[in-house]
Amino acid sequence: MSELILPVVHRNGTSRAELLEQACDAGAAISRALNALYEAGPNQRDYYVKPGHWEKALAQHERRIETLKALLTELQAQAEGIAE
Repeated sequence: MSELILPVVHRNGTSRAELLEQACDAGAAISRALNALYEAGPNQRDYYVKPGHWEKALAQHERRIETLKALLTELQAQAEGIAE
């Protein structure tokens, strides 16, 4: 992850509590999406009629999971940074 740019909390901006709530809400949404994605994983019986397609589908599924995990990690780091 590149340098995480955090918002600057000051009296003319969004409150720390609201920024933290936004980051936590976004993280919760990503977490729900990640759980749904785990449930939607490819099943080999849906791909066996085309040799090699299950492996490709599995690789794509794993890439999607890793992408959401990275987003969740970034949002968690943002929330921690805001909370400090």
